[in-house]
Amino acid sequence: MENIEERINKKIKEKLINLANELTDEIKQNIKTQFKTNKHLLESIQITSKKEANSFEFFISSNAPYAKYLEFGTSKTSAKPFMKPAFEKIKSKFYRDFS
Repeated sequence: MENIEERINKKIKEKLINLANELTDEIKQNIKTQFKTNKHLLESIQITSKKEANSFEFFISSNAPYAKYLEFGTSKTSAKPFMKPAFEKIKSKFYRDFS
């Protein structure tokens, strides 16, 4: 039988998974809107997780080598962020769920 701490941790993990999936969907929507023909960038978005003794973390990233140049720009091209706007849209849900 699960104790209260295990049930709470399970609920927190479920909420984090849902938020990570929602954030990933929003990032992909931004890519579709800004870079209509960039299938490689769209498919490069991935969620990874890390569990340690008392923590559980999600990381959303792109393995496309040019993603950081699109997100942050370079000295020659302006930024075309697709991750940060998605995070800004979703973060209020995170604070609502975990405050």
